[in-house]
Amino acid sequence: MNHRLRFRAPQTALCLAALVLAACGGEPRRADGARPADTLSLAERRRIPGTIAYVAERDGNKELYVVRPSGEGERRLTRTLLDSYITTIAPDGSGVLGIEVEEAGGNRFEQLVFHPVPRGTARPVGGRHPYSRSAAWSADGEWIVFESAQASFRDLYRIRLDGTGEQRLTDNREGNFEPVISPDGAWVAFGSSRDQNAEIYRMRLDGSDETRLTTVPRHDDFFPQWSPDGTHLAFASTRDGDERIFVMRADGGGQRRLTRPDTISDIAEQQPAWSPDGRRIAYIVRQRGRGSRVRITEVATGATREVPGGSEGGESEPQWSGDGRYLAFASSRDGDHEIYLARADGSHATRLTRAPADDWHPRWIPARAPAADSMRTSTP
Repeated sequence: MNHRLRFRAPQTALCLAALVLAACGGEPRRADGARPADTLSLAERRRIPGTIAYVAERDGNKELYVVRPSGEGERRLTRTLLDSYITTIAPDGSGVLGIEVEEAGGNRFEQLVFHPVPRGTARPVGGRHPYSRSAAWSADGEWIVFESAQASFRDLYRIRLDGTGEQRLTDNREGNFEPVISPDGAWVAFGSSRDQNAEIYRMRLDGSDETRLTTVPRHDDFFPQWSPDGTHLAFASTRDGDERIFVMRADGGGQRRLTRPDTISDIAEQQPAWSPDGRRIAYIVRQRGRGSRVRITEVATGATREVPGGSEGGESEPQWSGDGRYLAFASSRDGDHEIYLARADGSHATRLTRAPADDWHPRWIPARAPAADSMRTSTP
């Protein structure tokens, strides 16, 4: 497999196709907007901390919205001529770092833009480039690491929110992708195609001490994700034939498959997300003829459960709430893609957004007191 193609945007906002399905119609509703059975009550959803940002296509293009888990306070963040996407969330919950797509002189550009939440003036971060995405934010809020095509096919850079201190971290003709910063801010894990296939590397936040963590010739390892305590990485790999989720120590040791071997073919496990306590990983399993489902696996035991889905099974991008008690994800089970919530055990799936177009790519914004709780319930 040519991993230049895979890494154009594997499982990132800019490459997720919003598959529009035929509307189901006729769905009964309660006054609180929930479906009638086995769903989260409005009272329970009002107690869930934080806010959810997501990409919406209801305005004729892609724009960023925010909404509370209760469904209240839904508000449009961006108003762009082309498209906007989410790339990462400020660690302190102060806003969303997005990507705004522009055209100038017949050329297409991408610009990192910070959008304060609940309100404030959006401001660009760094310059416009043909490609700037897959950003990660250090936990202390000082550095943003992102991939860009400003001087090469794909390389990694770091920059501060105010646009200062920009530094190129990698320089490889084949490309480096999807950086993630360790919780202590010391390391960056990322994928690279420099080995004729995709492998996972680690380097310090300033680009030094670069180390290759995986070595599986003719197979691909990619999409690393740090555990909350920084001791392990989850990642996707094709070393067992189909795409599966694996776990390894932060130094590359102890590589093992998260999920148990099975005899089912044509399955791909994608988009791993650690729970805040590090005990579980939520991910997507795609199977030909069944669409995709959200699964949750215990890291220590391999015990797995699944979020019950609709007949179409079009789930994607599970994301944990800050307290680890809930998941947000996108689903097409009721027609087009909408944002859903479920409890951490996969039960009580509840539709959050209701728009005649796709809503997808949910990301939790941590609760901030008191500003985040003062968001108005009306759309300006």
